[in-house]
Amino acid sequence: QGDNTALALAALGILASEGFPLSDDTIRKGIAQVSWPGRLEYFSHLDSGNGSAQDYLLDGGHNPAGIAALVSELQKLDSRSIIMVWASMADKDFGQCLRLIAPLCREIIFTRPEENRSATPEQLKAALSDYPIRCHAAVPVSAALDKAASLAKKGDLICIAGSLYLVGKARAILLGALTDD
Repeated sequence: QGDNTALALAALGILASEGFPLSDDTIRKGIAQVSWPGRLEYFSHLDSGNGSAQDYLLDGGHNPAGIAALVSELQKLDSRSIIMVWASMADKDFGQCLRLIAPLCREIIFTRPEENRSATPEQLKAALSDYPIRCHAAVPVSAALDKAASLAKKGDLICIAGSLYLVGKARAILLGALTDD
């Protein structure tokens, strides 16, 4: 997000030179208020059944550049085990994205949030057929979230990534705003 902020500041500098100045205080307040749900969004979800909290990271990165940014963030968490919930649209380069992210994951659960455009869990698993990682399939998204929660141990991070559709649906389910299928 630092690169995005730098780009926004450069654009504001150009606007200021064209007669649209903003005060430094206004710019600072604007940056402080930026929120992008589903983009490197961390939160803890309390399981009402057992009262324990589970940490989540939601990231809508869905192309190699977005996944590289997610990988960079996840590498900072080298002591945490990662359970990945992943989906991708069939027209995206999910093979390259999965090869970038898989080395950081203990297990991956493939799901399908959008019936018409999503790659199937089987297609996603095939992209990692030669990679030594435990892969699971769970559809609908709520089943994938349940599977991830059942695999997670204390201190693990459940990361939900690969598709904006997935992140949006998973976020709504986890925050109680949506029941899945």
